[in-house]
Amino acid sequence: MQFVSNAAIEKEKLEKDKILVEGTIAPEVFFDNLTAHIRTNWEKAKRAKVDIENQMLKMKRRREGVYDPSKLAAIRSVHGADYNPVFMMITETKCRAAESWIKDIEFQPGQLPWDLEPTPLPELPPSIHKFWTENAQESLIQQIVQEAVINSQPITPELIQSRMQEAMPQLEDKINRLIKKQAKKAADKMKEKIKDQFAEGGWEEAFSKCIYDLVTYKAAFLKGPIYRKETVRRRIFDEETGRWMPQIETRIVGKFERRSPFDIYPAPDSNGIDDGYLFDKIALTASSLSKLIGVPGYKESEIRAILDQFRAGGLREWVTIDMERSTLEGKGSLSLFEGNKIDCLEYQGSAQGKWLREWGVKGINDDQKEYDIIAWLIGNHVIKAVLNPDVNGKKNLSKGSFIEDPDAFWGKGVPELIDDIQDILNAIARAVVNNVGIAAGPQIAVNMDRIAPGASVRVWPLKVWKSTNKQMQEGKPVEFWAPPMIVDKLMTAMEQFLKLADEQSGVPRYAHGDTSVGGAGKALADYEKVLTPQGPININLLKKGDLIVNSYGSFSTVTGVFPQGESDIFRMKFSNGEHIDCDINHRWSVKTHQRRKFKTLTTKQILKKGLFRKTKIDDRNPKGYRPKWMIPLIDFIEFEEKKVKIDPYVMGALIGDGDARCRLTSADKDIFDRIPYPLGKSDKRDSKDTAWTCAIKGIRPDYRSYGLKCKSIDKFIPEDYLYNSKEIRLELLRGLMDTDGCCSKEGQTFFSTSSEKLAKDFLKLVRSLGATVNKINETEGGQFIIKGRKSTRKNMYRIIFNLPFKKIFHLERKQTRVKFKSKTYLYITGIEYIGRHPATCISVDSKDNLFICENSIPTHNTASGLSMLMTQAARGIKASIKNIDTGLVVGSVKRQYYMNMEFEDDASIIGDIKIVARGSTSMIAKEQLAVRRNEFLISTANPYDMAILGLPGRATILKANAESLDLGVDMEEIFGDEEELNRKAAMMENNGGNPGDKEKPQKLDAAGATVSGKNTALFMEGK
Repeated sequence: MQFVSNAAIEKEKLEKDKILVEGTIAPEVFFDNLTAHIRTNWEKAKRAKVDIENQMLKMKRRREGVYDPSKLAAIRSVHGADYNPVFMMITETKCRAAESWIKDIEFQPGQLPWDLEPTPLPELPPSIHKFWTENAQESLIQQIVQEAVINSQPITPELIQSRMQEAMPQLEDKINRLIKKQAKKAADKMKEKIKDQFAEGGWEEAFSKCIYDLVTYKAAFLKGPIYRKETVRRRIFDEETGRWMPQIETRIVGKFERRSPFDIYPAPDSNGIDDGYLFDKIALTASSLSKLIGVPGYKESEIRAILDQFRAGGLREWVTIDMERSTLEGKGSLSLFEGNKIDCLEYQGSAQGKWLREWGVKGINDDQKEYDIIAWLIGNHVIKAVLNPDVNGKKNLSKGSFIEDPDAFWGKGVPELIDDIQDILNAIARAVVNNVGIAAGPQIAVNMDRIAPGASVRVWPLKVWKSTNKQMQEGKPVEFWAPPMIVDKLMTAMEQFLKLADEQSGVPRYAHGDTSVGGAGKALADYEKVLTPQGPININLLKKGDLIVNSYGSFSTVTGVFPQGESDIFRMKFSNGEHIDCDINHRWSVKTHQRRKFKTLTTKQILKKGLFRKTKIDDRNPKGYRPKWMIPLIDFIEFEEKKVKIDPYVMGALIGDGDARCRLTSADKDIFDRIPYPLGKSDKRDSKDTAWTCAIKGIRPDYRSYGLKCKSIDKFIPEDYLYNSKEIRLELLRGLMDTDGCCSKEGQTFFSTSSEKLAKDFLKLVRSLGATVNKINETEGGQFIIKGRKSTRKNMYRIIFNLPFKKIFHLERKQTRVKFKSKTYLYITGIEYIGRHPATCISVDSKDNLFICENSIPTHNTASGLSMLMTQAARGIKASIKNIDTGLVVGSVKRQYYMNMEFEDDASIIGDIKIVARGSTSMIAKEQLAVRRNEFLISTANPYDMAILGLPGRATILKANAESLDLGVDMEEIFGDEEELNRKAAMMENNGGNPGDKEKPQKLDAAGATVSGKNTALFMEGK
């Protein structure tokens, strides 16, 4: 095997190209100074563009899924000459999506990508301005005369002059209005004319083709108008015969073309289209060239000489990339040799007057002056040389780039933006293929000393390997081992680089149909637990389709899980002592006042705005600060109902004051009366009859099956009860509170226990029922002397809480003390950096984009991450659209406008006009319209406005909003027709009023369950 360096490969390629060029083009012999000047500039421009051409070839390879030759050679040196490595088509996908995105923006239905408007202070031609001024003055004089006649006043020049002076401000205002009106008419006429010219000249088709170049290469070029003769077949009505007859006409039409960036060669130091000279390499046929004989501005002798030379062997302006370019464009390398094209170099730049006069250009008055010209050079023959028709020397080309560089002629395309990522993704894809191939079967090591001469080393089922005792002692003849499968790790790495491709290209995956993109961030640490119907689970263990708890107490579906890798993690602390660990971009629903609406901010934004606000210094706020940001309150959580072995009230009472043998001790006989199981004989605990102990029969095996055969300091709430239906949790709570709970004289409820685990479980229980509660208060135990006797007290844990309903106890003596209190908000009290940890973000289909963590803290999902990504991507695409607007669109419209201004005979079409590109403005207008519609829907979401709008009216606005978002769904299937909407409205009225009315309360049974359906308000009242 022979290894060849990249430098050697490139040198060999250059030598081949040199031989090819020298064998095709005759040695340069210049016949005049103009030819020499143009040829010299061409060589300079060609040399300066070599690196740019190679970069654009690389971009084309990326779109076509072709490896660079040097890279492919390096890969095959390892895997073999016949190895065809996999190529990840991410560049093609991004480019194709960007093309479609841009076209959707630029080509709005029924709307042009450009418009003409009069300037704020339009200037009309003097004759038109004079006409409208005199017209306004005459109208004013007639009005003055009429008023004088009516009032019987003498009509004198002095009267007219004085009235004219008095009315001069109004007169000038009227003249300005008339001028603006006329300017608007002129702009509309010019717009219609250019619209017609663009339709005939193929502007839209050429512009659409340019978008491919703009996305793929370093620039896109739109050329025109290029005036050509065109034969048109028309039908005219013959009045003599009364029939339509065909007629052939020849007319001059301004055409527009997309020019390949490979064929444009600017001056070496150029920063723009009109900065220095520029070459456009045009391909002509012998037929089209011969038609130029006799056309003004072209030299017949030079054209005939070129035709003779072409018949003798062709005329091509070879550059080093031609062969590979032809192959990548699907033409094949043979087309370069077997084609019948003649390369013509169109030169747009300056030349000395003397050289132009010697060539035969007319209108040259100064031999030393540099004139802007357009010249055609084929071989060593200048066949055309004319003065640039644009008085300012502007070229008839427009340029735009996906990413502009203000200090360079060439910009950047999408392939260049993700160049490194494409290489990395290819490497990962090759590694995946290799790993799957190697790990698909076992690797085999054969001890050749154990193989008999001539025996096969191949392995097949039930093969017998002959051996002796001595050989068996030396080792196995064959050993197998399985290489590890690491595809999952490689795919995780690939996912991270795909996200980087989204960011660096500005074309997110949702733009090409992948709506599973998560946010770039907005994650929780992997060890944070999320509440599900079955209980808490680590966020990184969730799967798409899982159910999790939302802020309404019901369940939402996980629509995406997006590992973020290691991230900087911050601990968000809350006023109840809880915390959540998240990244800096995680989003929170917060507000600063109870009457204000919640808004979404990131951790970083909250930090920037500050966590605290100044307040009055007092005993509660000695520092004069208090937390600023409050988070939403959550309703009770409706877990799925599970079957339990023991009545929930009895379970709560036993956990509170029972033991491992299911004996319950209490001073309240009412507790024993509520137990639905047989009781053993009661045992008095003291002479004052303050407490009794009774065994509950028949439940001991079930009680112990939950793991509760333990001491009081190790008690806990089984998960079957902790994550069960509302009714079961409520009865469990009442059992716990009747035994170990209390209510102070002030109506404050609290629960005490010696078990730290039970205290934490109780905290989860009351929070799941919608309670507001601060952290667990711990009282340290130890040795104490009570009434002269030593006593050991355990650590005690007390939870003070507030539930928004009254029925907390079954015991009447405790329940009568309870005072209903409204729920209080939780506040953010601190943010602390804790290091780097693996993190994951999820998206859910919750209406308010919130889900609940294990500690009942509501936090924002990453569904809005997609919206945020869309917003960020829209900002990036707006910049590219602006480049298109200012470069390609405005430039071509402006050239056509100036051409019309110069040659148009109709004075009414000429006016002071500005060109407006509508690409970026249409995006902004679309967004603003959607915002206004949303604001209207929010402001009318009340019973009074709903009564006016009704369901059909609201549906009309929603439908318009949805259609403007291009959701890709049939709106009729969602909203139905007008008859269907009216039917639904009638049904809603029959069921109790307008759609905006609140649901009527429903009654609950004795256990607290609704008779039919759910009703939060009544449940919270405990009725």
